[in-house]
Amino acid sequence: MNTSLTQIFNLLLIVLVINFAVHTPKALAIDEIIFFGGEPLDRYQPSAIVPILKEAFKRNGIKFNAVYHPSLRSLVLSNSGATDGELHRVYDFHKASGDKYPNLIRIESQLLSGWTSAFSNKKIEIKKLK
Repeated sequence: MNTSLTQIFNLLLIVLVINFAVHTPKALAIDEIIFFGGEPLDRYQPSAIVPILKEAFKRNGIKFNAVYHPSLRSLVLSNSGATDGELHRVYDFHKASGDKYPNLIRIESQLLSGWTSAFSNKKIEIKKLK
């Protein structure tokens, strides 16, 4: 999978649990939330998103941690319930993954938007895939 697609793919699942975790009633007494992510935490998306999440959870009295695991391992562990959620995945994650991870529930919350551009020093033609 190319880097751009991987980055886009990884963005989605951060949205997955954020609203749930941030809006969880205090009665559940959640002290810490841990998300796994399939991209090293020093890369662009995680380095932009993790501080936002830390602050959002902190304002709700919850400690937030993000842990890197290779993408597939991260998905398998998160789907199994070994963690509270995925840090980031693409918008249409379930379609893109063939619904292989049914326990991951998408929750809408836009934290980061991105565009991918390509530049060439010669004229190229890009064809739409069917």
